[in-house]
Amino acid sequence: MHGTEIACGELTFSGEIAAASKLLEVLPEHSDCTAKVATGLIADFYQETCAYVLHDLKRSGRGARWGATVDIRCGGGYDATGWDLYETTAKYHEARSLCQTRVLEGPDAGSAELRNLGGPRGGIEIRWHLHDLDYRVYTLEGFGASLLCGSPGNGVAKDAAYTGAATIFATGTGEEPVALQVSG
Repeated sequence: MHGTEIACGELTFSGEIAAASKLLEVLPEHSDCTAKVATGLIADFYQETCAYVLHDLKRSGRGARWGATVDIRCGGGYDATGWDLYETTAKYHEARSLCQTRVLEGPDAGSAELRNLGGPRGGIEIRWHLHDLDYRVYTLEGFGASLLCGSPGNGVAKDAAYTGAATIFATGTGEEPVALQVSG
C-alpha cells in the first residue's frame, strides 16, 4: 500500500463450501505480521468478517487451471479490512497504534488463478492478483505519520495490491480426506 509492504509469518484461510457451489468464499486469518518500513514496525491485522469471494470461474488453458473474479465482501456491519501498525511491542499491548489502514470492500477487487492439485487429498492452489484496491489511512493527529503509514491523511488511495499464492485443503468430519476441486 503506497510503498508500505506488510508480510506475515502465517496465513490461514477458512470457510464453508457447499457441494457444487458456484463460488468460493474464504476468510483470511493472519499472524506474525510486520510492516517493512523504518525498522520493521509490528503489524496487527484488523479482520472483521471480510472474505475474498471468488466467482465467475472460467477455464483458462488446458487441464485443471481456472480464472476467477475476486470480490472483497464484509459482514456484520463492517465495510473494510486492513492493518494497524505499532511502533513497539509495548504500544501493541496497550492497543496504541501508530496508524491504521483499511482496505474497503467492493466488487471486482481483482482476479485469481486456480489450479486443482492431484493426490488423494486433493485441494486448490490459488494465485491472487488483486491490484488498485481502494483503502483509507488513519494516522495519529499531529504526528505526521503518513510517511510511515503510506498515504496522505485520511483520503482514499487506490494503489494497494495483494499478491501471492495459497493452497487450500478441505477438512471433513470423517477420517477420510475430503476432496476439494474446481470443476465445471
